[in-house]
Amino acid sequence: MTPYYHRDDVAIYHARCQDVFACGDAPVVQTLITDPPYFGMEYALSVLTGRVPYDEAQDAQWLGHLCAWYREWLPLCREMIEMATGRAWIFASPVHLPALARTAHLIQWPMRQCWFAPESEALVQFGRPVPEALAAAVGQAVAASRHPSRKEAAVLDAIVRASGDGAVLDPFAGHGGTLVAAKRAGLPAIGIDMDARACAAMVTAWEAA
Repeated sequence: MTPYYHRDDVAIYHARCQDVFACGDAPVVQTLITDPPYFGMEYALSVLTGRVPYDEAQDAQWLGHLCAWYREWLPLCREMIEMATGRAWIFASPVHLPALARTAHLIQWPMRQCWFAPESEALVQFGRPVPEALAAAVGQAVAASRHPSRKEAAVLDAIVRASGDGAVLDPFAGHGGTLVAAKRAGLPAIGIDMDARACAAMVTAWEAA
């Protein structure tokens, strides 16, 4: 698959991550870091704010759709990371975390560690265990962050340091924070996003870093 943007140490793809993973020249990576899209959040927030009454059947249907969405890409991430004996780090909102945990259980991908922070997202680590000191540094960075998504530079830097050497992949790369963290660490990076505007923002962020 031809990248949207390519240099010696970075490749950016304007595509679905499933399609990039399925192509014959899929990237080989040691680390995966991502904050997946907020699929289904409009319904969840409507219930939480009382704009829509809670309905058990509708909630079960919503959770089923969310799990099905995770099943589209999470097994591919597991295959890629286990092939490289690497590590994966996935952010999840409170309403997404049950679906992520259930899908990971169904595909037999153990959750190694999970860091929680008040009023924000959780960070879940899969793959090769992280040494205790590095894991503690990640936890401290998450706890100190005040950004709603916990993807501040200090958090991403701590994750990259805890992941070791090798290429870093973000399959839902957005504006490129993960790629920039990899560049700061001197590591090659791959970013994927379906939104052309996000890909353009990634290029700008990478070249400015």
